[in-house]
Amino acid sequence: MTDERREDSISLALTQSKHTSAKDQYEQAAALLLKIKMKQQETRVALCVPLKAIIVRQKPNKATTKNHRQERSLFKSGQDDMISSMIRKLILTAALSLPLHASEWVTLFNGKNLSGWTPKIAKHPLGENAFDTFRVENGILKCEYDKYPKFEGKFGHLYSNLSYSHYILRMDYKFAGKMMEDAPSYVNLNSGIMVHSQPPQSMTLNQGFPVSLEFQFLADEGKGKRPTGNVCTPGTNLEMDGKLITQHIVQSSSPTIPADQWVKIEIEVRGNKEIIHRVNGKEVLRYQKPQLDPRGAVVPTKDLFAAGAPLQLSHGHIALQAEGQPVWFRNIQLKQIKPTE
Repeated sequence: MTDERREDSISLALTQSKHTSAKDQYEQAAALLLKIKMKQQETRVALCVPLKAIIVRQKPNKATTKNHRQERSLFKSGQDDMISSMIRKLILTAALSLPLHASEWVTLFNGKNLSGWTPKIAKHPLGENAFDTFRVENGILKCEYDKYPKFEGKFGHLYSNLSYSHYILRMDYKFAGKMMEDAPSYVNLNSGIMVHSQPPQSMTLNQGFPVSLEFQFLADEGKGKRPTGNVCTPGTNLEMDGKLITQHIVQSSSPTIPADQWVKIEIEVRGNKEIIHRVNGKEVLRYQKPQLDPRGAVVPTKDLFAAGAPLQLSHGHIALQAEGQPVWFRNIQLKQIKPTE
């Protein structure tokens, strides 16, 4: 069911109820919620769905005025307000409980602002978009450095507000401009997206990279082969064909791509089972059993273990990277997939 059809269903339910009493509306809303909950149990799919604000509008008319007068002996004005509030809460709860079909794509970036995302830049508190690093221009989410006096190790990421487990994420990226002069040389034409990331709230003030797995973006430097779509493992390990892999970077089979091109990427994440990288529609890498690195070789993991984090990673946040090289993102979409698929 699309967001539009979901909202139409709710609007229809409200329209059909506007000629009924407050008490009847409450009962109808409760019945609607129960029906949706039963449907949710059947599908066993519960997802958070962004919806437009839903407002219950009740317009008195001649047919209902008499009924309302009769009910005032049972429902005083204060009680009516309470019931209306309960109706709104029930309808909102019902709407948020509606399950999505596994084939439905959801837009994570609205093309207008950073709604749904939270920045965390090293040496700055969570939520502070220092130097306007992440911005939206002409429907494109841009990571820019024109307002930075110096880079000074201010690695940053833009985190999804929700965490995910089983899904396919797709987007386009393109490098734009030159890297910061004082950034490490390896960040030249280098960026990426992080999956199964630790929550940004758990990061320290000066932490540059989250514990996560990175779908690395690279482009041609004119120095030979440099494939995009590699996996980098800050604070993590993975398995390939049953063998534990502890090296930080595993190269993909992708070709080297010019820096001035938009590149379509897709990452399929199946919890702790498997992760697949695709570039321009072709699979370039797959690996299994993403997990925390007990050594904390690249990014420390001891605080996560101390907080009770499990070794095996099955879910986490998505993060867009900002590590000193301007990069643009667009068409960011996600599709939930069933764990059994």
